[in-house]
Amino acid sequence: MPQTHFALASLLLAPLVQAKIDFAEEINPLFVKHCTACHGGVKEAGGLSFIYRERALKEGDSGEMAIVPGKPEESELMRRITLPPGDDDIMPQAKHGPPLEEHEVALFRQWIAEGAEWSGHWSFTAVEADPAPEVGGDWARGDIDRYVLARMQEKGLSPAAPASRREWLRRVTLDLTGLLPTADELEAYLADDSEQAEAKVVDRLLASPAYGERWASVWLDLARYADSEGLGIDNRREVYPYRNWVIKAFEEDLPYDEFTIKQLAGDQLPDRTLDDLIASGFNRLTTQNSEGGTDDEEFRVAAIMDRAATTYNVWQGLTMECVQCHSHPYDPIKHEEYFETLALFNNTRDGDRNAHDIHLRVPDSEQERQSVLEHFNALQKVEKELQESNLALNEDSRWYAPQDAEFISTGSSLKGETRQTEQGEPDFVAVGTPGRDAKHTVHFSLPTDADQALTALRVTVLPEDLAEARHMGEAGFGIQSIQLHRVQADGQTEAIAFQDVFTSVAHNQGYVRGVMDPSRDNGWSVMTKFFHPQWATLVFKEPLTGVQPDDRFRLEIIHTRRLGNEGSVPMVVRRFQFSFTDNPDWITKGVSPERVALAKKIQHHQGALNGAKGPRTLIMHDVEPGLERETRLFVRGNWMTRGEAVTPGTPDSLPPIASEEPTRLEFAQWLVSGENPLTARVWVNRLWHQLFGLGLVETLEDFGAVGMKPSHPELLDYLATQFVETYGWRSKPVLREIVLSATYRQTAQVSPEHRSADPTNIWLSYGPRQRQTAEMLRDATLQAAGLLSDKRFGSITFPPIPEGVWRPFQGGDRWNTPKPGDEERYRRMIYTYAKREIPFPGMATFDAPSREFCKQRRMVSNTPLQALMTMNDAAFYEAAQNFARRFFPQTEGSDLGQQIRDAYHLATTEQADDEVVGKLRQAHDNFLQTYQEDPELAQEVQATPEEAARTMLASVILNLDEFLTR
Repeated sequence: MPQTHFALASLLLAPLVQAKIDFAEEINPLFVKHCTACHGGVKEAGGLSFIYRERALKEGDSGEMAIVPGKPEESELMRRITLPPGDDDIMPQAKHGPPLEEHEVALFRQWIAEGAEWSGHWSFTAVEADPAPEVGGDWARGDIDRYVLARMQEKGLSPAAPASRREWLRRVTLDLTGLLPTADELEAYLADDSEQAEAKVVDRLLASPAYGERWASVWLDLARYADSEGLGIDNRREVYPYRNWVIKAFEEDLPYDEFTIKQLAGDQLPDRTLDDLIASGFNRLTTQNSEGGTDDEEFRVAAIMDRAATTYNVWQGLTMECVQCHSHPYDPIKHEEYFETLALFNNTRDGDRNAHDIHLRVPDSEQERQSVLEHFNALQKVEKELQESNLALNEDSRWYAPQDAEFISTGSSLKGETRQTEQGEPDFVAVGTPGRDAKHTVHFSLPTDADQALTALRVTVLPEDLAEARHMGEAGFGIQSIQLHRVQADGQTEAIAFQDVFTSVAHNQGYVRGVMDPSRDNGWSVMTKFFHPQWATLVFKEPLTGVQPDDRFRLEIIHTRRLGNEGSVPMVVRRFQFSFTDNPDWITKGVSPERVALAKKIQHHQGALNGAKGPRTLIMHDVEPGLERETRLFVRGNWMTRGEAVTPGTPDSLPPIASEEPTRLEFAQWLVSGENPLTARVWVNRLWHQLFGLGLVETLEDFGAVGMKPSHPELLDYLATQFVETYGWRSKPVLREIVLSATYRQTAQVSPEHRSADPTNIWLSYGPRQRQTAEMLRDATLQAAGLLSDKRFGSITFPPIPEGVWRPFQGGDRWNTPKPGDEERYRRMIYTYAKREIPFPGMATFDAPSREFCKQRRMVSNTPLQALMTMNDAAFYEAAQNFARRFFPQTEGSDLGQQIRDAYHLATTEQADDEVVGKLRQAHDNFLQTYQEDPELAQEVQATPEEAARTMLASVILNLDEFLTR
C-alpha cells in the first residue's frame, strides 16, 4: 500500500476519543482557526461554508460531500486534512497555515463518526446558572468565590492574602465613585471593626452622587457621546441633557431593561415622559456632516448604519460592521439580517443637518419641563388629527386636470417639459441644471368637466422616479410661494386669492401657510430628501365663478433662496402635477370651527415650544404614516447600489422576536426579554471588566466565534442570572456582590512567583491593580488639591487646555476657560466639552476615545506623554500648587516630614515609612537648591524658590505609582 494511503487509513481507523465531542467547544474553534477564512460567511470557496450546518453538509463544487455524518471515511473533509504536506489538495493550503495537528484530525474524525452534530456558539445558547461548586476551606464568602476558587484549584493556584483595609478602601472607592476616599471616610472605616464595616462602605459609595458620574462615563463611551457633530466642521450641539439623564439613571439604578428601552425607543413609549424623549437621543449621537456640498442622504444613511451596528455592539457584544458588506465571516449572521436591523432605524424624521432635525427644549425647572412635554405631545396629537382630516378630504374629492397646458421653467439652464401620465393627464418635469432663482410657470385653461365651481387647487410634487425614490430618496424642495392668476382675453390679470393651505404632512403648518404670501421668505418645503409624492391644496377664498371660455390661467411656483442647497443641488421642484376640485367642503372646512380650533391649537403649542428655555437637544421621532422609506440591501455595503427589499427583523441565530415586522419598541423589548442570551451576559461582563481590568470574556467587543471564550463560563452565567432574576436588572446589587467578595478583596501585592503563575490574573488569583482612568486621574488630582467642585449636571465646561491645541475648523467655536477660583474650572471631567475633532488632551493622552463611534474597551497604553501631561499640563500644575498650599504651608515651626506623611496619606491612603519620607524630603531639598541657585526658574511660575520647591514636591507625590493606580 502506498505510504499516503497507509497514513490516511491509519488515521481513519485509529481508536476514537472516548468523550463525546462538543461541537461548540472543540469543533467550531477548529473551523474558525483553519477553515472559515476561505469557507465562511464572506468566501465560500468550492461552494462550501462551515458557518451553517446545511451548507457544510451539501455537495461542494467538486461534486464531493465534505461531511457525511457517521462516515468519516466518505467525507472529503477528512481526505483533504490528512493529505501529506505539499499535496495540491491539502487543506488548509500551505499559504493559509500549517496542516492540522494529529489530535485535531482525531477530533474531526470522531465528530463526523458521531453524526456531525451541530450546536450554537456558547454565547448564543440560553443562560443557565449551575449550582456553585463545593470547595474546601473558609476562604469563599459567597458563590462568586466558589466559582473562582474551583477554577483556581483546577489550575493549581491558590488565592492571595486579603488586601489591607487601606488598599481595599482606596480600590473600592475609586472603582465605584471615581474619587479618592477622604480622610474622614478612611478614619471612620478604620475605626469600625464590625463584620458589616465593608458593607456599610459599599452601601455609602453606591448611594453617593459620585457613583452616577463615574459609571455614566463608562456608558458614554458605548453611546459615542460627544458635544459636537464630528466630520469636518464639527459644529457644537446641545446634547448634554442626554449625558445628564445617563448620570441620573445610574445614580437611581434604573433597571437595565428600562434603561435599554428608553434609549432605543423612548419616543415610542405610550406614556412617555420628557426624560424618555431625552433618552431616545442615544441614537441621535451619531456624527453629522454640516459641510457644504455634501449629500445629506449619504450621511443620514451612514448614521442609521451606525445605529444598527452600535446597537448590536452595545447590547449583544457582536461585531456587525463587517455584515454591512457581506455575511459575517465567522458568526451565523447573514448580510440581509444586518439590513433587517437597519430597517428598524430607517424611518425616523431626522436628516443629517442639525437645522433639519427634530429637537426639544429642556428647561431647568420641573414645572417647565412638564409644560414642554405636554405641549409636544399635544402638538403631535393635533397634527395627526389635522393630517388624517386632510387625507380624508383629499380622498373624498374628485380632481380635474388642467387643459392645454404650456410649461415654462426658468433659472440657469432649466427648461420645462410637459409629459403625460398613464391616465393622460399632464405631468410637468423640469430638466437641466437648476439655479437658486428657479421659477416654474404653467399657462393653461381650466378643466371643463367639473360639475360646479372650482374650490381648490392641489399641487403635487413627485420624485422623478417613484420606484427608486421609495428607498433612495430624491432631493427635497423649498417653495416660497404658489400664485394663481386669471388672464383674460384682453390681457388683464387677476390674482386668485387663497384662504388656507392643506398638506399631506401636517407638521410645520405655520411655515406652510407662508406659501400663500409672496412677501414671506418661507413656505412649503421637504427637507432633506423625500421618498413619496406630497401635496399641498390651496383653498380659494371664493369658488371660481364667472370664468369665460377664452380665459387662460397662469400658475407660478417660486422657489425660496433662503433654504440654500441640498448638497450641491438647489432645492427646486423637479416634477409636479396640479389639479382642481369642485368639492365645496374645502372652503367650508377651511373656516369651520373645528379647523380654526385645530389651527389655533397648533399655533399655541408650537409657540409654547419655540418660546421654551433651555438647551435644544436631539430626540428620535418616526416619520408620519404613509411616508415610510423602503429599506433595501446595500450591495457590498455601497449605499448607492441597492438590492432586494427587507423588512425589520432580527438574526435567525438568536431567539425569535414575536412580531413579524417589529417596531423599535418591540425590538428593544426583545433585547431585554430574558430569552435573549447575550444582553445580560454582555452587561455583567462590562461591570466585571471595570472592576478587574479584564472581563470574564476578555473581548468585551466580541462575544462571537473569534472572540475569547469566557475564563469562568459558570460564573458569567451566575452573574447574568443574578442580574436578571434576583436583582431585577439592577446594576448596583451586582457590583455590591462583586466588591464584597473575597475575590475582589485579595491584595494585589503578591510575590513574583505568584504573579508569574497567573501573569494576566485571568484566573483571579490576586487582587486587581489598574491605572486610574483619564476621568479618575484628573478628578482625583483636583480632589487631592482641594479644588474639585461638587456641582452636578448643567452644561459643558472648559477646563484649562494646553496652548496651541484649540484650533477648530469653525472659528466661532471658542474654548473659554474660567479664571482660577471659578468652580466651573474644577468640575468633574465628565462635564468637559467633548469635541470629536479636538479631543481634550487630558482625556486622549490616557486612552479615552474621541467617540466618533462606539468604543467598548479602552486599550491601556503606557507612554512618556502621560508623565509629561501629569507633570506639566496647566490643570495638573495648578493642582500641584494647591496641593502644596494645602499640605506644605510655610509656617513657623512647621514639620516638613510630618507634612509629607499627611500628604502621602491622603493621596495614597497608605502611611509613609521613614524611607519614603526621606526620599521625598531629599527630592524637596534638591528642588529647593536648584531654585535658589537659579531664582529665575521660580519666577517663571510666579513663585519664590521655596514655593516652587514645595509645588514640585507635591507634583512628585501626585505622580507616584501609588497615586496613579487604584
